[in-house]
Amino acid sequence: MDILRDIAHALAGLPAGRLLVGFSGGMDSTVLLHALAALPEARARDLRAIHVDHGLQPDSRRWAEHCAGVCAGLGIPILVQRVQVTVEGEGPEGAARRARWQAFREQAGHDDIIVLAHHRDDQAETVLLRLLRGAGPTGLAAMRMWSERDDGLRVWRPLLATPRAGLERHARHAGLAWLDDPGNATGEYDRNHLRHDILPALRPRWPQVDAVLAQAAERMADAQALELAVAGQWLARATTLRPEVLALAPLSDAPRPQRWATLRLWLQRLGVPDTGAARLAQIDREVIGAAIDADPRLLLGTHVLRRFQGHLHLLQAGADSPLEYRIDWDGRGVLALPDGSRLALDPPPVQPLPLRVSSRRGGERLRVHEQGPRRELRLLFQELRVPTWERARWPVIWQAGEAVAFADVVLAGAFARQLEAQGMTLRFTPAGAPR
Repeated sequence: MDILRDIAHALAGLPAGRLLVGFSGGMDSTVLLHALAALPEARARDLRAIHVDHGLQPDSRRWAEHCAGVCAGLGIPILVQRVQVTVEGEGPEGAARRARWQAFREQAGHDDIIVLAHHRDDQAETVLLRLLRGAGPTGLAAMRMWSERDDGLRVWRPLLATPRAGLERHARHAGLAWLDDPGNATGEYDRNHLRHDILPALRPRWPQVDAVLAQAAERMADAQALELAVAGQWLARATTLRPEVLALAPLSDAPRPQRWATLRLWLQRLGVPDTGAARLAQIDREVIGAAIDADPRLLLGTHVLRRFQGHLHLLQAGADSPLEYRIDWDGRGVLALPDGSRLALDPPPVQPLPLRVSSRRGGERLRVHEQGPRRELRLLFQELRVPTWERARWPVIWQAGEAVAFADVVLAGAFARQLEAQGMTLRFTPAGAPR
């Protein structure tokens, strides 16, 4: 096993970009950094290191100083990033990982490549840990040697096929100095329990267990790639002109695995974190499978999933909550409403136009035709297929105590004629739409 040769070979196939090595000061990242520092082609990529100080150990500052000293000896610039680890239900391991990736996002440039020292034993632990947590193909595919994350970071793991024992032999033969993280020795964390208790118990009976688990991850990655390809075909059929709206009719004949994969891909592209089987089953049951006259709503983290007239709508959380406001408006400026939506008359009137703008409270009536009866907005909404949550948030425009418009969707006949006589158009821009 020639680690330097393997890294040089892999480096030759990488896209262009500066190399930013995640350097903890432990053995794995020490081997990686020294190997890259020995390659002129790596230094030609403006090789740098980043050390993330989580502040979880009393000696964390000593670790940072050690890393700075190693980099100084190698002539490699290093950035020490101190982070605040806040546990939010994912446990200390997950919180530290989240803080670490946030630091990478803050420091990495657009074309940078984050280089990490995960090895084959790490991969085996990850596969086993995710299997015990009930992961599907996406989770069991575990780590990739090269990946492009949803947040835009490009990640390279050149040691992923190398066993830890090989790294240790290399480190000792090269006389490298590293620090051992005391947190890796405690059995408090699930990963450490697998590393120190479970996998060592398996190896005497199954000596190739690490290699087999790593191979399983590769097969799961292949399965996930196939799943994504099939989901992409189904998604193309269900896509509408609005990315946040998905048509359900094209998915009605899709078998459950394809339907779930399509929903997962759609949500992922819109920024919803990876959706597991339990959540997809909930979407199927409570949103897609709800009664035809129901108005289902499901919270997905910072988003809300709604169904209306055979379509799924993904909204920002809170974007479907009713509003209450009443604002006097003379029509001569753009009116910003509490949710960020805007009303305007184009062009503005020469003389003030006394109007009042309010949220909908129910029971409003509007005379669409000048000689016709006043009609309930509720019935007009149904005819125009206005989603239920938009009915509760979009503005009602009043003139002389009478409702004359709902956003720019429905205008009373007399009000429409009044605007037309002055060459004006009422324009409503929903919250979040481009200005």
